[in-house]
Amino acid sequence: MNRKHFLLITLAALAGGSIPPFAKLALETFDPFTLVFFRFLAASVVIYFFMPKHELSWKHLLQLKWVGIIGALNPIFIFLALPHIQANIVTLFYAIIPGMGVAYLWFQKRDKATPQQLLGFVLGLIGVAIISLHTVTSKDGGNPWLGILFASVAVVSFFIYGIMSKEHQRSEKVSGVALAFYFSVITTVVSFPIAVYQTVQQPWFGQIALIPLLAMLYLGFIGTGAQYLFYQRSLKVMEAAQANIFIYLQPIVTVILAAFLVGEAITWEIFIGGVIVLFGARLALSERKQKPIAPAEP
Repeated sequence: MNRKHFLLITLAALAGGSIPPFAKLALETFDPFTLVFFRFLAASVVIYFFMPKHELSWKHLLQLKWVGIIGALNPIFIFLALPHIQANIVTLFYAIIPGMGVAYLWFQKRDKATPQQLLGFVLGLIGVAIISLHTVTSKDGGNPWLGILFASVAVVSFFIYGIMSKEHQRSEKVSGVALAFYFSVITTVVSFPIAVYQTVQQPWFGQIALIPLLAMLYLGFIGTGAQYLFYQRSLKVMEAAQANIFIYLQPIVTVILAAFLVGEAITWEIFIGGVIVLFGARLALSERKQKPIAPAEP
């Protein structure tokens, strides 16, 4: 891996890993659906300028509507989870996705999994269980059970979105940039009615603080729009196994930024659980065909 390739995947991990802590800051002013709406509106604008012109059509939008709707559940439920659990926990939940992929191929597609891959899936579950147990026994405010439930729904929806998007890429030859664009557009549309309702119920226009506003703008333009572009570019110039380093870099970025920006403690339970989850992801990704994974972006 040369320096340019490493820089690409590092930028993608920095952008993706910064989403949970910056979302925590933005949620101090904006309701979850309002934040989702502005985030993906900004991302749609960014990605539009990099869209292949031949893929800009209503036909593609209609073909990808269910992919976008399932994908939209991911950021919506993550933003619903963040008021109840720490930001550093959210990203560690996503590290179980490689193990989920192994289990899916084994049970649904009847692809033979190695004992090492299955062990990786089991370790991922154990790591998440340790983190969840710590979360529900801590006194950080909010409803931890609700936060874990929302985060779990977000991870599952993102996993399903990844499967559906890959099928569309194979069957309809849709580019990764186009998938990111239509996903962003559909998420913007889906979140708009509830964002309007939340704004009417609790107007935020006259009470916008500078930091939440800057955090919201960052989430849209950098955390989402730029992240997808960095990651898609890295997939074009790197081997999939190299691009998968994203999975290991992103949680580290989140943990560091969450401690620095919102003062979240890195406890022994989170550290041990995180190490087990990431080691499980490493085993789950071993001895697999070199296929790229979708970015584990909340």
